[in-house]
Amino acid sequence: MLNNCVLFKGLEPAYIQQLLDCVQSATKIYGCGELIWTPFESNSKIGIILKGKVTVYANLYCGNEIIINQLCNNDIIGLSCPWSGNKVFPAFIKTNCECTILFLTQQSLLKLFELDCTIFNNFMVYISSRLRYLISKIELLAISNTKERLLCFICQQIKHKEDRIKLNKSKLINQLSISHASLYRALNQLENEQYIKKHSDGSISLKLDLNNR
Repeated sequence: MLNNCVLFKGLEPAYIQQLLDCVQSATKIYGCGELIWTPFESNSKIGIILKGKVTVYANLYCGNEIIINQLCNNDIIGLSCPWSGNKVFPAFIKTNCECTILFLTQQSLLKLFELDCTIFNNFMVYISSRLRYLISKIELLAISNTKERLLCFICQQIKHKEDRIKLNKSKLINQLSISHASLYRALNQLENEQYIKKHSDGSISLKLDLNNR
């Protein structure tokens, strides 16, 4: 199972277990809807989701909840914790179903990096991918116009003009911090203005030139 985690990419399961036997780790099972971390508690570990799905979200001062990310099997949570001067995790992480999480401390991670440099390389690659994701998220939230924010999101998801995506509207409302009415209005505007095309299977494709975005 762990060989599917980005941290151990390229390593054999038996070898991964040998490495883990050399460091301290802890596995914990959470029920559906349980909070794993909050901004009100100290933490210096990362977690690897062995089973299940979690939502990372923040509460805004106005009272609204904004979804930062949704993570599942083999994803890593708490990347900022081990080397942050502030040991408090800056958001909430809540389970969407029963989850099994493997926790590793900073000392354990450093030992794993020392035992096999592949793990360190995988860790840095994963951090880079998360930074790119956060940049795209900030780009979305910085756009005040709902139609433009939605178009930006669709462009981020579609890599080729012939590609199609299916939008989970319930998740999208939280991801983009918009209402149901605003989402449907923006979708209709984008279709009427020839930016997107809706298909009979519920998917969406882009009609604009991707090279000019």
